[in-house]
Amino acid sequence: NVGIENATGDIILFLDSDVVLDKDYIKEIVKVYEMYPDALGVQGYITNIKYSTVMNAINKFFFFNFLEKTKCRILPSGFPTYPYTLKQIVFCQWLSGTNQSYKKSVFKEYRYDENLRKYSLSEDVDMSYRIFKTHFNSLLIVPYATLIHKHSKEGRIPKKQMVYMKQIYPLYFFYKNIDQNVKNKVIFLWSRIGYLLCNFGLFLLKPSKTKWLKWKYIICAYVSCIRHLREIKRGDLDFFNKSLVSDRLFGGRNKKYTLIAEGEMHQNKKDKGLSKIKPFVSVVICTYNRSDHLKKCLDSMQDQTHDNFEVIVVNGPSTDNTEEVLKNYPFKMIQQKEKGGLSAARNLGIEAARGEIIAFIDDDGIADEYWLDELTKLYITDVVVSVGGKIAPLWLCEKPEWYTDYLGSSLSLFDRSQNIEQMTFPHTPYGCNMSFRKRIFEEIGYFDVSLGRCLSKNLLCHDELDLYKRINEKGYKKKGYKTMYNPKAIVYHQIDASRLTKAWFKKRYYWNGISNAVFTKKHYGTSYLFILTLRALFLAIPYNLVRYSFERIKKDNKSFIRVLSLLSKLGYIKESLGLNFGGR
Repeated sequence: NVGIENATGDIILFLDSDVVLDKDYIKEIVKVYEMYPDALGVQGYITNIKYSTVMNAINKFFFFNFLEKTKCRILPSGFPTYPYTLKQIVFCQWLSGTNQSYKKSVFKEYRYDENLRKYSLSEDVDMSYRIFKTHFNSLLIVPYATLIHKHSKEGRIPKKQMVYMKQIYPLYFFYKNIDQNVKNKVIFLWSRIGYLLCNFGLFLLKPSKTKWLKWKYIICAYVSCIRHLREIKRGDLDFFNKSLVSDRLFGGRNKKYTLIAEGEMHQNKKDKGLSKIKPFVSVVICTYNRSDHLKKCLDSMQDQTHDNFEVIVVNGPSTDNTEEVLKNYPFKMIQQKEKGGLSAARNLGIEAARGEIIAFIDDDGIADEYWLDELTKLYITDVVVSVGGKIAPLWLCEKPEWYTDYLGSSLSLFDRSQNIEQMTFPHTPYGCNMSFRKRIFEEIGYFDVSLGRCLSKNLLCHDELDLYKRINEKGYKKKGYKTMYNPKAIVYHQIDASRLTKAWFKKRYYWNGISNAVFTKKHYGTSYLFILTLRALFLAIPYNLVRYSFERIKKDNKSFIRVLSLLSKLGYIKESLGLNFGGR
């Protein structure tokens, strides 16, 4: 409210101090206000919300906050839902305090409820839901205004105060904003029972003093809610808020609870990974003329919770201000003297690496703060030689209408599963987010420099696929080596407008066909390559031409996919003929 009084803009944007905005975030927010003149509030889309199938199902069963695919609404229990696969602008019933904006005119009628103090936990929902009830379809959430919420587990050390807030403030919100019918009251009561049971279940699964104290304090908070129910119903929270100022209600026990929680959090940090000492990791970043993207990548390295690693940047050799950017970071730089391409650059990084684990991230990737911790914790046995993770999009511009999720793999987007699982060839992690034990390179060799991109000369790929093929042949079959996938090891891939053109995708698919031919020749021989070439020439191309003709007549967007498939086959045929007659 103090910020509102001092604001002079037509739109007021509220942000938490632990968010990182995409560069076009504000532009995309303003664009929505222009597209929807009746909009009173708009928020962006948090891209790093983690989805748990089990917890989401439990939360949904007990009617407290859970994730939905496209909805952002208030449940009968008074708790919110948040979308996790948003792809278009949608109307919503509430806005998150992490990032919410309103027209200044809204505040002639509304203010944040100052009954909700300290951490609050409900002030954003209360404010936005009151607006929604009076002005239906006036709040929107836009997926193109993206941000990352760097919400640290240490940010809110558990306190008795917070446990009480999570019970008293939602009850206050329920009586203030939700229709008081029998159905809603039963659902709210059910959600509170569920909250109690879930916390007790977590204690039983993994007992700790923190969880036991929290469960006890939840019961105490419930007793306090019942004792002061009349006051809460009439909107009087003085009985609780005065204690927040004086700490009369909490006193020494609150401090005891906090100290226990801090101690257990510290112990959990020590226990993560291969052992109580976290493994030393070498992070290799290969870059060429992308200093703006590289800076964000390096910033994300400095934010890692894993505290035992080095960063090696192989500069390939850039002609922009990459070297100036690198001077601001305490990371090692290797200057690639010749324009040898991506595979050669990765090999230089491997040679310089001192870590027992080598992790690779592209220069246009932004790592989640727990990225290295999530990668390394799966190296629990010697047979695990590689771990990869999820690659989520960070759109730096609006996606074109013709774009479909089918094209995501060409943009190095990778979301295999919601669970940790083993991957077997040909299913492998992508190069933007993969890691290996260093000894694997001593056993099977480095990246093949005849594959992989070479600056602006080509878009060759399959260099990492070739490596995994060799791991599969020499390690998996003989020694039982495993490649693992962890969906919580997240890298956000910055995708700008230069990659969202039809010309770029056509070039990408053409070179993908060439890469397929090179890979096939290397691992399966010329005879097999010739058979696949004949199949492409006499089956795949005629089939795609016929399908393209029908889809073109129907004006189906799939016709562009058909064009890409044709270009891939043409690249394959061209390269295979070149190889059969003595190379490119």
